[in-house]
Amino acid sequence: MRNEIDSKFYAGEIRMWKSARKEKSVAVIVEAKSDELFFQKFFNSSTTFFPVDGFQNAINVLQDVEKELLGILAIIDADFRHILKEEPASLNLFITDFHDVEMMTIAAKSWDEVISYHTQKTKLEKFQKQHSKSLKEYLMAMAHPIACIRFLNNQNNLGLSFKTMSKGQYIFLDYSKFIDKQRFCIDNEKLLETIENKSQKQNFFKNNPSLINELSNISQKEFNLFDFCNGHDVINMLSLALKKEIGNKNISGQELESFFIVAYRFDDFIQTHLYQELKKWEGRNPNLVLFNKDDPAETKKES
Repeated sequence: MRNEIDSKFYAGEIRMWKSARKEKSVAVIVEAKSDELFFQKFFNSSTTFFPVDGFQNAINVLQDVEKELLGILAIIDADFRHILKEEPASLNLFITDFHDVEMMTIAAKSWDEVISYHTQKTKLEKFQKQHSKSLKEYLMAMAHPIACIRFLNNQNNLGLSFKTMSKGQYIFLDYSKFIDKQRFCIDNEKLLETIENKSQKQNFFKNNPSLINELSNISQKEFNLFDFCNGHDVINMLSLALKKEIGNKNISGQELESFFIVAYRFDDFIQTHLYQELKKWEGRNPNLVLFNKDDPAETKKES
């Protein structure tokens, strides 16, 4: 299966690709097909993307090929790297401005476009008045306890699972199992149970009570939620909200993510630190061009 293919296979793929291409061709290693769909509309046609199933594969593949091949770079989700002050270990490795690509779209103007298109105005206004927060703020607050468990898992290597692979598709948590349908809020006990079941670790937290204390300590720390929370969590909960709370649509989180990708513009992208770092890479590799000729940043320079 594709998710079982190791980094050596992907590195071999890139070597074969590079040997058959012109020197000016660029290979961009990304974690998943959805990342390719996000970035490909910004990069020019001489760029080829290689989704390699996860950040660790992306890092391993880059390390395997970057010393012998020119024009190779990798873009991965930041995950908790901004929180932990971790910098990329290679000049050819780049991370997203926020926790992940999805969170980049949530932070941008694309959020307003998607929300305007999919929600019912009267329901949205009622929801925001009821909760005394904007929809985005409320969903980010809901994603916070999930992020705390993700962070605990990351720091302690607990082996908890928040998604599984089936037939080439990621299957995320069943958010409906831990969201109170009456109040549309997180039930923390059911959240822990859902993650235990997804991880096939029944009663994991009950059997490790010290982790509950550690989780409580994490929850009290203040982080930038765009760096801390997972965009998939926010968008999947938005999907549930659209069914009743703020709309009348049965649209999956995966479908919503596609809408966010389409709505995200080059004007949004050039405002990011990621774009600025990629332009520096381009400057270090003067024979290689990353972005389309209609790059608005370049147009502004010329004018």
